[in-house]
This record gives sequence, C-alpha cells and structure tokens, in this order.
Amino acid sequence: MVELSQGKLIPYLGNYGYFREKKLSQKKKDEFNKVDKTSNKVVNDSKDNSKSIINKSNSKRIKELEARIEEYENLIARKGIEINMNATDYIKLNDLYNEKVELENQRDKLLEEWIMLYE
Repeated sequence: MVELSQGKLIPYLGNYGYFREKKLSQKKKDEFNKVDKTSNKVVNDSKDNSKSIINKSNSKRIKELEARIEEYENLIARKGIEINMNATDYIKLNDLYNEKVELENQRDKLLEEWIMLYE
C-alpha cells in the first residue's frame, strides 16, 4: 500500500486496514501537537478549521468508501485463495489473475477518493 502525499510516496505495510489505522493515528498526533502547551488551548488555524468542516460534511461518504474498500479487500483475498487453488490450471489461473487485478484497480480508485477527502 502506498500513499501519495505532497509529492512523496509513503509506503505502508499491510492492507487498507493497516493504512487506515496509521492515517487516523497520525491525524490524532497532528491534532495533539496543535495544542498550546502553556494554555492548554487548541491553536486557532482557520485553514484547519475549514478542513474540519469539510471532513464533517464528507463523513458519510468516507464511511461508505471505507465499507466498500473493506469489501474489495475481502474479494481480493478470496480471489488470491482461488488463485492458489487453481495453480496448475493455466487458463483458469490467468482469468482469476485478471479478475484480481480488476478488483485491485477498483479498490485503488476508492482509496484515491478516500485520501482526497482526508486531505
């Protein structure tokens, strides 16, 4: 799994679930770092406030995307099992591989939209 952020590729080990966990963890760290240590108040940043409003308005779409991405992850995993079970049947193996690639492409499109909603 790789994220493209500010012109840099950031690799993540694992699947979408791991990626999502790391993104949420980083978001929490970023929010914590905005706290003014001396007054215990959140630093007022109008740009981040507007992002917060946008994120709230997109929260329904984000949840939909997360559910669909998880479905694709499960389908891709099942397709991988089918590939292993048909390792000696070249024709079937080729078809299964192409189906898996298509599922991965569809999942990646959803991931791109999910990332855009978080940025």
